[in-house]
Amino acid sequence: MSRVGLTPAEFGIGMLAQSGMYFTGAVAARFLMKSLGAYRLVPIGLVAIGAGSLLLIFSLTLFEPSFIGVMGPVGVYAFGIAFVMPAMMTAGLAPFPRIAGSASSLTGFLQMGTGLAGGSIAALIGDPVLAMVLIIPTLGTVAIISWLIWNRLPEPALATALRPSLRGRFRVAETPGVRMNGWSVR
Repeated sequence: MSRVGLTPAEFGIGMLAQSGMYFTGAVAARFLMKSLGAYRLVPIGLVAIGAGSLLLIFSLTLFEPSFIGVMGPVGVYAFGIAFVMPAMMTAGLAPFPRIAGSASSLTGFLQMGTGLAGGSIAALIGDPVLAMVLIIPTLGTVAIISWLIWNRLPEPALATALRPSLRGRFRVAETPGVRMNGWSVR
């Protein structure tokens, strides 16, 4: 904050821009989901996360740190996260329909735990600019690599038990022996 010439209150107000970019991304994803579907939005979001990561690296290594040099790339990154979250949360819960609450809690715990680990490593680095250049792009790279690996895995049987039809209503897929909400699919 002090390196870009802002007081803590000014920096806090500036963080609203980052939250606003996430909100804007979430609204855009909502509208695009109707035509593309959640899973097709993930690569778009990951491109934004990658672009935000690269912009952050370039803006903080090539130029003197500034508010726009930090918040611009972080806003692009946050915009991308809003595209990724719906499909990846669904993907995390789909294999565990009977314990979806526990699966959701574990997903949230892993998100917060990763943030805690990243923040702790940043504190150990000591230099906030260097920490931002290293930690945030690294986590973005981990997200991209994780999706590339996940995308090659076979889809769990329970995730395909309900598929949207062309009219937007759900139909039961031909998956013998799968039980959904107490109903057996035959």
